[in-house]
Amino acid sequence: MSDFLNPNNWHWLNESHEYRIYADDYENEYALVDQIDYQYLIQWRWKLHYSRQHKGTRKRKVYLARVLHEVLGPDYKDEQGSRKRQRCSHTIFLHNVVMERTGIPRPISNQRIITDHANGNGLDCRRTNLRYATISFNNKNIFGSHEKALI
Repeated sequence: MSDFLNPNNWHWLNESHEYRIYADDYENEYALVDQIDYQYLIQWRWKLHYSRQHKGTRKRKVYLARVLHEVLGPDYKDEQGSRKRQRCSHTIFLHNVVMERTGIPRPISNQRIITDHANGNGLDCRRTNLRYATISFNNKNIFGSHEKALI
């Protein structure tokens, strides 16, 4: 029975298995990740985050994100006596977390560098699909037209 608990003996688990991070309890929307990132990412609850819709775009992009609340200072009471908290919120995207875990350093540039999905699918967060890119290169990558190109 101990052989079953050893992951090295799981011959039925092959590379074609999809590791999914779900955005809801109904298993409708999910992001694909690699096995190496899966155990790390499932410790948080991820939700759908839609991009802004700009003029000329057909539909909004979908990503997975979570909100991190950071406490800035101790609680205090205002003039009416109600308790207030000093904190701020940050949105953390799943694809940025995966890219940080790869260990690839962010390129130093005078332009803003973001994480780009090579195939244009915001829910495909496998390491082979993510890369660093400038805003202008990302805008030219409409629907994954530059899948093979690298910076």
